[in-house]
Parts: sequence; structure tokens; C-alpha cells
Amino acid sequence: MSQSKSQFSLSFKESIHKVYVDKDWAAIEIRKSTVKEAEFYLWNFTTDLLQQIIPEELVSWQTTLVGLKDGVGLLSYFPNETLPGTDWLLAFDGQTGDNLWQNFQCRFRGFSNQGVVIKNIKDLNNTDQTLDLRTGELLLNATVGVTFSNHEGAVFPEISTEDLNHLIEQSDYTLKENTRLELITHNDRTVLGAYFMEHDITNHRLLVFNQGKLTEDFLLASKIKGYGFDPFFIFENKLIFIEEKSRLIIKELIK
Repeated sequence: MSQSKSQFSLSFKESIHKVYVDKDWAAIEIRKSTVKEAEFYLWNFTTDLLQQIIPEELVSWQTTLVGLKDGVGLLSYFPNETLPGTDWLLAFDGQTGDNLWQNFQCRFRGFSNQGVVIKNIKDLNNTDQTLDLRTGELLLNATVGVTFSNHEGAVFPEISTEDLNHLIEQSDYTLKENTRLELITHNDRTVLGAYFMEHDITNHRLLVFNQGKLTEDFLLASKIKGYGFDPFFIFENKLIFIEEKSRLIIKELIK
């Protein structure tokens, strides 16, 4: 683990499959496809506290991260892969790694300012319900509805060919033909993820522009042979991305 005032990083031996970020916390899912196992971690990147959360007596491969809020990570478990409606929800404390609560008859919907929004699979009316984040108890007087998502805070704009070329011309790279682009804007920042040709080698790079000027350049993956997803997003003024599949980087975007 390493950190500075504005950038934090954490490396794993295996590929990172999923990441959620909220305030000073990150929830990370690692998947080992060769042995069909998964690992889950909660990381406070400002204090370097790292907790592995272990859903005991459950098949880790049938478990996945679904959300993170206030240092509490949520896992969803599918007892039967052919019956996704029978989700189990488990909540874990990032400070201790302890299992705070579990609910075997609900489907995760999201978060509200009051707690965890779920669908009770036994409720014939199919209405939203809210559970307390730390106890899992039903909040009878809560305002119903999802108001919080781990992926809010960025805009995915359209861009003209002329404007795109103006951005890329500031780098020393040539855009790979027919490459897929990922573009995010946030305040005065534009973040471009794309595949570039460099000396007959295809590299996956992340370019950060401030008010239209190139300020930072990150190599996400080198010597690419095929196309994959662009692993980056912006949340709460933080740029989150993955280098070489196994290194998580969280960078504060100065306003």
C-alpha cells in the first residue's frame, strides 16, 4: 500500500474484478477464475487500514460486492445460480471486518440517506423497504426510494471528432483505429480512456485534461492483444482506476 496527500494505491496478486468507493473507503472484489474463488476487501485509503471480509460458510464464487456506504460493505450471495431472485444480503464493518448482519430474503436496490434500500422477495406488493445500515433492522418510517449510488458524480458526454483530435494531439500517441473510447467530464476535468499505438504496440492509457490541457497521463495496461473494459470512474471528486488489472489507484481531483 502507498499513499500521498492526493493519491492512494493498493496492489493485489490477482486481477481486480470490481471496486466501489465512498468517502475514505474502497470495497474491492478479487476473482480467481482458475479455482473459482473470490476475495473481498474493505480499505480505508487515508489510514491504510485493510480488512479482508470473509462470508463464512458461503461459496465465495457465488458471492459479489453490491455496494459501500460509510465504511460498511454489502455482499450479495446467490444460493442457487439459476434462481437469482433468492439473493442473500450481508453487511460487513470496514473497521473490524466483522459481519454486522445478514438478510436471507431480500434483493439489494441501493442506498438512501437513511439506510439500505431493498426488495423483500416475500413481499407480494414488491415495494421498497429500508434497513438500518449497521443493524439491518427494518426502518418503518423511512422515506422510500434510492437516493445514493456509488457511481454518481460524473457526466459521460458526446464529443466531436474535432474536439477529440484537439485533446489527443497534446499527447505523443496515435489513437488505435476503431478503438473504443471512454470519456468522462467532471468540473473542469476531462478524462479520456483509449487504446493507443506506440511503436507498433497497443497500450491502454488514461489521459486527464484540465480546462482542455493535458495534465496527467496514466498507463493502464501495456501490450494489449484484445479489447477489454476501461476500468475507471469518477466519484466524489476522486478519479478511480486500475493499472495492469491488479493495482487500484484513487486520485483526488483538486477543484
